[in-house]
Amino acid sequence: MSATESLKDFYKLSINDRFISIHDFKAEIAASGRYGNGKDFDLLISDATTDQQFTDESKLIPPVLSF
Repeated sequence: MSATESLKDFYKLSINDRFISIHDFKAEIAASGRYGNGKDFDLLISDATTDQQFTDESKLIPPVLSF
């Protein structure tokens, strides 16, 4: 895969709170170690159903959505 290609990957992450911010959600994904150290890629979060991209890192999202 070249540096300009993107990869959609679906990953289940358990969230114990009623909501989580996009920033904290990205931090949880990076902390999982699944994608290396979290510094060698850009992580874009989008709703798997609507393909809506979440760019506001302070936005709170419910844990029942698929991303």
